[in-house]
Amino acid sequence: MPKRKFEGMSDKKFLKTYHAANCSMRTMSTNLKTDRFTIKKEFIRRGLEYKGYQYHYNQARVKKEKIEEKVPLDIRLLTTLKNARIPIIEADLVEQLDTCKTKLFSVIKQLNNAGYDIKKIYSKDETRYSLVRFGTFEEEQLYKELGKIELPAIISSDWHIGSKTFSQQAFNEMIEDCEEYGIKNIINAGDLLQGRGVHRLEAQDISLWNIDEQVSELGRLLELIPKGTKVHCVMGNHEEKLKGNVQVGYDCLKASATQFKKLKYYGHVAKLGIEDTDKTMLLMHSSGGLTYARSYRLERIYGELFEKPNIIIIGHDHRLNGPYSLGPTNIGYQSGTLQRENSFLLNKGHMSVVGWHILLEYNPCEIKSIMRRPRTF
Repeated sequence: MPKRKFEGMSDKKFLKTYHAANCSMRTMSTNLKTDRFTIKKEFIRRGLEYKGYQYHYNQARVKKEKIEEKVPLDIRLLTTLKNARIPIIEADLVEQLDTCKTKLFSVIKQLNNAGYDIKKIYSKDETRYSLVRFGTFEEEQLYKELGKIELPAIISSDWHIGSKTFSQQAFNEMIEDCEEYGIKNIINAGDLLQGRGVHRLEAQDISLWNIDEQVSELGRLLELIPKGTKVHCVMGNHEEKLKGNVQVGYDCLKASATQFKKLKYYGHVAKLGIEDTDKTMLLMHSSGGLTYARSYRLERIYGELFEKPNIIIIGHDHRLNGPYSLGPTNIGYQSGTLQRENSFLLNKGHMSVVGWHILLEYNPCEIKSIMRRPRTF
């Protein structure tokens, strides 16, 4: 073999070849693509010695840092996620930890069982991970941000795609608002799809009984949204009921987010930061029966939260109200719906309010937002 210069072979590759069973000089020369003389010099530099056909590590001649015990994968994963200010792309995490996806998934499952909450954020472009909740309450921050929202943004909820009363006209007007105000982010606080099996009265609302057809219809609507605009969503009770009772284990929003570029899915609850500020918003669907006082649900949720976000956004009850004042610099929104009427709510004597909010600007001194009711729906 012609002589070649040894160009800084990494410890990992060099030692992997070195420790291989029955590794002769010829094998090392072939694997490392260099001549035997160069390999011998490299062994001397690294403090290695020759015994028979094997080169064995001479501990006394090797630098201390090269024989350090490897830190366990779970500790390295936690350290990496704690130090990350934004969610980390899955491929980057695998590379940084020098592991494979199978081992990564296994360690994440173990940590979640131990009390940590490592959230997986689904998107067609890339899957990301973030440490949302630490294992103890001693950390400076209990919950971490899952992403950033640039204002102006649309605040909406309860589209119920796949129902007979989903309003295409209202959706079209929302798209017009995106173009008029230069909106890059649409927030949906759950019940993006109609789903199935929530209540017997709502069976008469369903137009697309097959969930795959509802997902396909969602894809069609997302194509109408301007380029560069994303929909950020969390799970609602309709998707949750589907996952728990009808198609057990199937997360239709997760499947949709991995299929469509314009959709980002965060699970049940999402804490999102507002771009270029230190302010945060909490996105959740909420649940429970209808309340007489419109702001009661928001006030109850705000009072029970360990950390107080600047903005709370909820859906579920098809009301369009806000901003409500919840604290010195804290406000809340009820996000409306794109479903003209809902059989379950009608049975309770409650009319759905079709519409959405446009949050133009937020700071402690001034809040600029528009409550939008479509012209026709």
